[in-house]
Amino acid sequence: MRANHGWHVDVVSRGESVYNASKAALMSWSETVRLEVQPFNIRVISLVTGAVATNVMSHSNMTLPENSLYQKALPEIQTRGVGDDVSNKSAPADFAREVVKDVLGGAAGPVWHGSMASMVKFMSRYMPTGILDRVMKGGTGLDKLP
Repeated sequence: MRANHGWHVDVVSRGESVYNASKAALMSWSETVRLEVQPFNIRVISLVTGAVATNVMSHSNMTLPENSLYQKALPEIQTRGVGDDVSNKSAPADFAREVVKDVLGGAAGPVWHGSMASMVKFMSRYMPTGILDRVMKGGTGLDKLP
Protein backbone atom coordinates (compact mmCIF):
# COMPACT_ATOMS: atom_id res chain seq x y z
CA MET A 1 0.00 0.00 0.00
CA ARG A 2 2.67 2.52 -1.01
CA ALA A 3 1.81 5.48 -3.17
CA ASN A 4 2.37 9.20 -3.40
CA HIS A 5 -1.24 9.77 -2.48
CA GLY A 6 -4.48 7.85 -2.26
CA TRP A 7 -7.54 6.85 -0.27
CA HIS A 8 -8.57 3.88 1.77
CA VAL A 9 -12.19 3.70 3.03
CA ASP A 10 -13.43 1.05 5.49
CA VAL A 11 -17.14 0.68 6.24
CA VAL A 12 -17.54 0.48 10.00
CA SER A 13 -21.29 0.05 10.59
CA ARG A 14 -23.07 -0.67 13.85
CA GLY A 15 -24.76 -4.04 14.39
CA GLU A 16 -25.10 -7.04 16.66
CA SER A 17 -22.40 -8.43 18.97
CA VAL A 18 -20.14 -10.54 16.71
CA TYR A 19 -20.64 -8.20 13.78
CA ASN A 20 -20.05 -5.24 16.08
CA ALA A 21 -16.85 -6.78 17.46
CA SER A 22 -15.47 -7.24 13.95
CA LYS A 23 -16.34 -3.64 13.07
CA ALA A 24 -14.72 -2.35 16.29
CA ALA A 25 -11.57 -4.26 15.36
CA LEU A 26 -11.74 -2.81 11.84
CA MET A 27 -12.12 0.70 13.28
CA SER A 28 -9.07 0.20 15.50
CA TRP A 29 -7.04 -1.23 12.63
CA SER A 30 -8.14 1.57 10.28
CA GLU A 31 -7.16 4.26 12.75
CA THR A 32 -3.74 2.66 13.24
CA VAL A 33 -3.19 2.30 9.49
CA ARG A 34 -4.32 5.93 9.06
CA LEU A 35 -1.42 7.07 11.24
CA GLU A 36 1.07 4.69 9.65
CA VAL A 37 0.39 5.78 6.06
CA GLN A 38 -0.15 9.48 6.76
CA PRO A 39 3.54 10.29 6.00
CA PHE A 40 2.96 8.92 2.47
CA ASN A 41 0.00 11.27 1.87
CA ILE A 42 -2.51 8.41 2.01
CA ARG A 43 -5.75 9.19 3.82
CA VAL A 44 -7.76 6.49 5.57
CA ILE A 45 -11.46 7.00 6.26
CA SER A 46 -13.40 4.79 8.66
CA LEU A 47 -16.95 5.08 7.34
CA VAL A 48 -19.49 4.54 10.13
CA THR A 49 -22.86 4.06 8.49
CA GLY A 50 -26.31 4.76 9.79
CA ALA A 51 -29.48 3.45 8.18
CA VAL A 52 -29.42 3.52 4.37
CA ALA A 53 -32.36 2.33 2.25
CA THR A 54 -30.76 -0.65 0.49
CA ASN A 55 -31.77 -4.29 0.18
CA VAL A 56 -28.48 -5.57 1.60
CA MET A 57 -30.23 -7.25 4.54
CA SER A 58 -33.54 -8.11 2.83
CA HIS A 59 -32.63 -11.75 2.23
CA SER A 60 -31.94 -12.59 5.85
CA ASN A 61 -33.99 -15.45 7.28
CA MET A 62 -32.98 -15.60 10.92
CA THR A 63 -34.07 -18.55 13.00
CA LEU A 64 -33.18 -19.80 16.46
CA PRO A 65 -33.11 -23.25 18.01
CA GLU A 66 -36.33 -23.98 19.93
CA ASN A 67 -34.45 -24.02 23.24
CA SER A 68 -32.62 -20.73 22.58
CA LEU A 69 -32.57 -18.28 25.46
CA TYR A 70 -33.43 -15.59 22.89
CA GLN A 71 -36.59 -17.32 21.57
CA LYS A 72 -38.88 -14.70 23.20
CA ALA A 73 -37.09 -11.97 21.24
CA LEU A 74 -37.26 -13.78 17.87
CA PRO A 75 -39.81 -11.43 16.23
CA GLU A 76 -37.65 -8.40 17.01
CA ILE A 77 -34.47 -10.25 15.98
CA GLN A 78 -36.06 -11.14 12.64
CA THR A 79 -37.34 -7.59 12.10
CA ARG A 80 -33.90 -6.17 12.84
CA GLY A 81 -32.22 -8.87 10.75
CA VAL A 82 -33.95 -7.67 7.57
CA GLY A 83 -33.51 -4.00 8.43
CA ASP A 84 -37.18 -3.28 9.08
CA ASP A 85 -36.53 -1.91 12.58
CA VAL A 86 -35.70 1.54 11.20
CA SER A 87 -38.21 3.50 9.15
CA ASN A 88 -36.12 6.63 8.55
CA LYS A 89 -33.32 5.64 6.16
CA SER A 90 -31.06 7.74 3.98
CA ALA A 91 -31.48 7.44 0.23
CA PRO A 92 -28.50 5.55 -1.25
CA ALA A 93 -27.69 8.37 -3.72
CA ASP A 94 -27.67 10.97 -0.91
CA PHE A 95 -25.50 8.72 1.25
CA ALA A 96 -23.06 8.11 -1.62
CA ARG A 97 -22.90 11.83 -2.43
CA GLU A 98 -21.96 12.66 1.18
CA VAL A 99 -19.28 9.96 1.29
CA VAL A 100 -17.75 11.04 -2.03
CA LYS A 101 -17.80 14.65 -0.82
CA ASP A 102 -15.80 13.62 2.26
CA VAL A 103 -13.35 11.49 0.28
CA LEU A 104 -12.69 14.18 -2.32
CA GLY A 105 -12.76 16.93 0.32
CA GLY A 106 -9.80 15.53 2.24
CA ALA A 107 -11.52 13.85 5.19
CA ALA A 108 -9.57 11.32 7.24
CA GLY A 109 -10.41 9.21 10.27
CA PRO A 110 -13.94 8.30 11.35
CA VAL A 111 -16.71 9.74 9.17
CA TRP A 112 -20.36 9.20 10.12
CA HIS A 113 -23.10 9.14 7.43
CA GLY A 114 -26.56 7.69 7.01
CA SER A 115 -29.78 8.19 8.92
CA MET A 116 -29.27 8.43 12.68
CA ALA A 117 -25.46 8.15 12.42
CA SER A 118 -24.86 11.56 13.98
CA MET A 119 -27.30 10.81 16.79
CA VAL A 120 -25.60 7.49 17.59
CA LYS A 121 -22.19 9.20 17.48
CA PHE A 122 -23.36 11.83 19.96
CA MET A 123 -25.12 9.34 22.25
CA SER A 124 -22.18 6.91 22.33
CA ARG A 125 -19.80 9.71 23.30
CA TYR A 126 -21.84 11.72 25.80
CA MET A 127 -24.74 9.66 27.15
CA PRO A 128 -24.31 7.76 30.44
CA THR A 129 -23.96 4.02 29.83
CA GLY A 130 -27.17 3.05 31.66
CA ILE A 131 -29.29 5.43 29.58
CA LEU A 132 -27.49 4.45 26.37
CA ASP A 133 -28.16 0.78 27.15
CA ARG A 134 -31.90 1.42 27.51
CA VAL A 135 -32.03 3.40 24.28
CA MET A 136 -29.98 0.89 22.25
CA LYS A 137 -32.03 -2.08 23.52
CA GLY A 138 -35.25 -0.51 22.27
CA GLY A 139 -36.95 -2.69 19.69
CA THR A 140 -34.43 -5.52 20.09
CA GLY A 141 -36.60 -7.80 22.23
CA LEU A 142 -33.94 -7.90 24.96
CA ASP A 143 -36.50 -6.41 27.36
CA LYS A 144 -38.48 -9.68 27.04
CA LEU A 145 -35.60 -11.78 28.38
CA PRO A 146 -35.04 -12.68 32.02
